[in-house]
Amino acid sequence: MISFKIKEMKYLFSIGSLFFIFTSKSQTLFTGFSWLSSSPSTFVTSPNYSVGTCSDINFSITATEDFKMVNNGSPYNNNGLIIPSSMSNPSSAIDITINFNEPVNNLRVRFIDLDENGNPFSDPEETISNIYPAPISVTSLGGMINPIFLNGDEISPFDNDMNNDNNNASGWANWQGSLSQLSFRYNRPGQLYGLIIDSIYFDCFSSSQLEMPNVFSPNEDGPNDLFEPILFNQIFSPHFLILNRWGNVIYESLNVFPSWNGEFNGKHCTDGIYFWRMDFGDNYSTKNSKHGFFHLIR
Repeated sequence: MISFKIKEMKYLFSIGSLFFIFTSKSQTLFTGFSWLSSSPSTFVTSPNYSVGTCSDINFSITATEDFKMVNNGSPYNNNGLIIPSSMSNPSSAIDITINFNEPVNNLRVRFIDLDENGNPFSDPEETISNIYPAPISVTSLGGMINPIFLNGDEISPFDNDMNNDNNNASGWANWQGSLSQLSFRYNRPGQLYGLIIDSIYFDCFSSSQLEMPNVFSPNEDGPNDLFEPILFNQIFSPHFLILNRWGNVIYESLNVFPSWNGEFNGKHCTDGIYFWRMDFGDNYSTKNSKHGFFHLIR
């Protein structure tokens, strides 16, 4: 199962007395595990997910024991990954790594069916430890489902019913910011225990896109009176320069959406070839630089 939603982030800025809103969009991707085989495996690569102008994103899962796809019944009703693939597997600790082919943001992973055996303070229980990077929080699924509990870098079941001798817990583990790899250890008290990863959410951001015109006619007839971007997507903190043919800077701007009216020191610039350069950041805080030339024609 694959779905997505688009979130808008709006930035307000002004030039003179006019106000503009620049909107950038990020896409939230959701994946279940219907694509995962029911045959046991220790390595698998997801399909490519592409939304809007986001590049294709995929992730691989590697584990020290076999896992496979499992269909979850009520109340989850989703296809998940279960590890180990056989409940009779004797392994007591299983290491799992998820690698993304490019950085993603605000990852959320839903773990279900962490069992709490009897007294939560003494009896063995299933846990998830050695989590790197560590999640910032865990979130309950609500309803009658017991929540998971975050203690440092370890996730444990949180038993709300002290009299329930076979309680289990489920919930979301949440990461903030950008990451490209997640690793953790699933700790089993013994056989007949299995961890289910039910679904994954993450944000991808559109790649930075910048396109400038190659002809500019500031003759005050309306169209094309400003030299400004044709395509301007996921551009942050732009530093915009216009240079003449001798390499002298005749215009400089730090505006959120830069433009030039074809003047230098209050006078019209002459027809000819000019050069532009823009240094800017993107959603991953990467520094970028693009440049080109254009004709000024009056």
